[in-house]
Amino acid sequence: MEKEERQMGKRLQTAISIAGIVLFAIYTCSRVAAEDGPKEMYKASYKSLLEGEMAQAAQDSEKAAVKWDEALEKLRELQKAHPDWNRLLVESKIRECEAALRKEKGDQPSKTVKIPESGEKKPAALEKKPSEIEQHLAAGNELAGAKKYEEAIAEYEKALSIDPNCGIAYVNTAACYESMDKDDDAVRVLKKAIQNEPDYARAHFNLGRIYLKKDMIDMAVSEYRGALKANPDDPEAHWEIAGMYFMIKKLDDSIKHYDRAAELFGETTPEGLEAIRNSEKIKLLKKEMGVK
Repeated sequence: MEKEERQMGKRLQTAISIAGIVLFAIYTCSRVAAEDGPKEMYKASYKSLLEGEMAQAAQDSEKAAVKWDEALEKLRELQKAHPDWNRLLVESKIRECEAALRKEKGDQPSKTVKIPESGEKKPAALEKKPSEIEQHLAAGNELAGAKKYEEAIAEYEKALSIDPNCGIAYVNTAACYESMDKDDDAVRVLKKAIQNEPDYARAHFNLGRIYLKKDMIDMAVSEYRGALKANPDDPEAHWEIAGMYFMIKKLDDSIKHYDRAAELFGETTPEGLEAIRNSEKIKLLKKEMGVK
C-alpha cells in the first residue's frame, strides 16, 4: 500500500511538473512573442490612455474622451492585427477604455457648455489648468512614448519632488526602468510605491509580473495576492495567480482562481473560456491521479 502511494505521488509530481513547464512556456512566449510590431502598437495605445487620465484629472472631459477614443481605436487595431499577442492584457485595456468613455458620457449628459461673452465670468471648470505635478507626468509620458526613458524618469522625479506619495509617478518610473532592462531598479521603485501606499493594486501587479519574469514564483504569488487584496475583482490578477499556484502545485487554489477569472472575464469571452479550460484540465489531472 505504501509503495503504491509513493508511486502515485511520483506520478502526480511528474504530471504537475510537466504541465507546469508547459504553462510557464505559454506565459513566457506570450510576453516575448512579436516584440516589435504589437509591442509598439500597445505602447502607443497606452500613451493615449494615460493622456486621457491626465485630461480627466485636469477636468478636461472633452480631451479625455478624445484620448480614450484614440486608445480604444489603437487597441482594436492591435487586436485585429495580432490577435494572439497578450490577449488578456489587450482585452483588459479595451474594457478599461470603454468603461472610462461610458462613465464620461454618464457624468457629462448631452448638453453644451455656454461660452461666456466678454465681461461674463468664466466657470471655474473652464479656467482650471493642469497642476504642476500633472504637467510633469504628462511630459514624462510623452518622453516615455518616444523611448527617451531617462528624460521621462527625470520628469517623474520632478513630480515626486512635489508629492513624494504620487503613486503613478512611481509606477511609470518603474515601467521606464523595465523598458531599459533595469528590472532591479524597477523593483526598488515599485517597493517604494507600495511602502507609501500598501493597497496600490497596480504596483503590486507590476511587481508580481517582474518577479515572474525573474522566475521568483513565491514572491510573484505574494504580490498578486497584494493586488487582489486591493482589487478583488481584477481578472488578470486572478488569472496570473492561478498559473502561479499551479506551478507550486496548489491545485485547488489554482482551480479557484481560474474559475474566478472566468467569471470576471465573462465565460463566453476567449479569456473566460481559456480560464474554464485550464480549470477543467486541472480537475481532470487531479481525478486521474486520484487526488481529492
